[in-house]
Amino acid sequence: MGTSDRAAMIDLLLVAKGGHEVLPFNQAMFDGILRAANCTTVACLRDAPPEVLFKANSFLINEVGDGSTGALGPLTGFTPVVDGKYIEDLPTALLARGSYNRKMHSLRLFERPYLTPMTTLSNASSRCMSIPQTSLKKFHGTGRPICHFACNAYFNAKAYKNKAQRYAMTIPPATHGLDQTYFLFNSNASTPATDIAAAREFQEYVRRFVTSERNQEDYRGLDDWPNGPGETSFEIVLGSFEVQKGLLGCQPPLSSLE
Repeated sequence: MGTSDRAAMIDLLLVAKGGHEVLPFNQAMFDGILRAANCTTVACLRDAPPEVLFKANSFLINEVGDGSTGALGPLTGFTPVVDGKYIEDLPTALLARGSYNRKMHSLRLFERPYLTPMTTLSNASSRCMSIPQTSLKKFHGTGRPICHFACNAYFNAKAYKNKAQRYAMTIPPATHGLDQTYFLFNSNASTPATDIAAAREFQEYVRRFVTSERNQEDYRGLDDWPNGPGETSFEIVLGSFEVQKGLLGCQPPLSSLE
């Protein structure tokens, strides 16, 4: 799963070595830890002496990049886990029963001026790009977005046929990455969404795609995803999922080497 530049990286890996590269999606981090401990199996890692694990941890903390996240360790970094002692239970459960630190006065990182509210971004977008709602359909699929996002999704879905599903998110304010709040929607407090019903339906479509399951009791009236994903997709708009045919203006690109 990737968003923005991470999605672009997945796209590049899918065509690496003309499609013959061994994809690292399921084992990259795992293999890196094994290599750091000079092991090839989990059993070897479990039996490794403390000095080997110390060197492996030192490598992961000091030499593996964190992707500019500022975390301790690779990518998102090392974090505590629920072990029954240091972390007794899930954070939500501990918060609910009052087992939390009351000496914290303010979570400074998550309030102004350290955080820009989504409404600020939305308002700025509206002022800079004032487009009447009636003109959105005419504009959609043309201009700058088609170069950066739409063609990539179109040809990806067309190549992988029934293994892929393509959609276009046009629910206002339609800012970059906004679909993630629908994809991972929990509540308007943590993942605000303009159309909660669309968020729940979106998640149901994702569940069906991942599990290869059909309609469930709660969503029997939900249409199946359109067939022929390269040529047909859903456009997610306020209040509905609308079938979209083809992709206006998206033609097979010339090779960058030509």
